[in-house]
Amino acid sequence: MSLARFFSKPRWLSKDATVRRDAVATEKAAELVSQLARFAREDDDAGVRITALKRLAEPGLAQAMAQDDRDEGVRNAARTLFTELLAGTHASAPALADRLRLLRAQDDARLIEQIAVTAPEPELRLAALQRVERPALILERVTADSDAAVRLAALDRIDDETQLHASANVRARPTRPSAALRPNACTPCASDAVTPLRSRSAPASFASNSNACCAKATARIRPR
Repeated sequence: MSLARFFSKPRWLSKDATVRRDAVATEKAAELVSQLARFAREDDDAGVRITALKRLAEPGLAQAMAQDDRDEGVRNAARTLFTELLAGTHASAPALADRLRLLRAQDDARLIEQIAVTAPEPELRLAALQRVERPALILERVTADSDAAVRLAALDRIDDETQLHASANVRARPTRPSAALRPNACTPCASDAVTPLRSRSAPASFASNSNACCAKATARIRPR
């Protein structure tokens, strides 16, 4: 090792923010890695703070910086990172059990709605859906979610009869009068509509799950 290198400062201590940012993003020295959280919280440059935050990808730090950092751009970047980590869409996301625990501690309605829509695991989407209060989103998940259990759970949250009619008829096709004209008819529930679905090689489970949601909605609005 040359004397010049021995006595020189590491790049992450440079007065030039661009040099510090590059070092924080790429260098692997243990001394630097151990200080990444400090760089994220304390560096004078917002870009360095964001770079350190993204490299760490630590939920607790991201959540804290989303609320406390003095720069709006850093707060936005931290909020986005925390959402991705909680939803499980980030490569460094914690295990599902940890994310379910983190979700229980959240009270931000917009964040909870994002998890209900974007989380890859149905268990996490369901846990978030149970805390969603916006009727329009609950109604949307009756038909939009890919998991039957989540769709049925969304249906159970609907109390308004008009919305129940909407969920029962949401898949009706105006190009098929025979189905559209039947009261409370839902295309996936009608036997003459399941055949075209299957003829396009759609899985039989899709028709079965759609039938379950539709039948449940229809039963709840049928006069007794």
